[in-house]
Amino acid sequence: MFGRERISKACLRHLHIRGGELMQIDPVCGKRINPNKAHIRIDHEGTAYYLCCPMCQSLFEKDPKKYIKKTNGHRRRKTS
Repeated sequence: MFGRERISKACLRHLHIRGGELMQIDPVCGKRINPNKAHIRIDHEGTAYYLCCPMCQSLFEKDPKKYIKKTNGHRRRKTS
């Protein structure tokens, strides 16, 4: 699914699978995002975040720590 990227077992418990595809969670609104089809990806401090729309992107960029805390270390994918 993710090529050479690794996902920890702890993270796998919090990821969602829909139709056989691994889904990520938009940290701003909570919407499920297919990372392979996402239009907005932000890399912040070595972690990839997938966002559903420009509004969520804008909110995340203004205060990423607010939304990173919201995910509590889950539903994120480390970048290589």
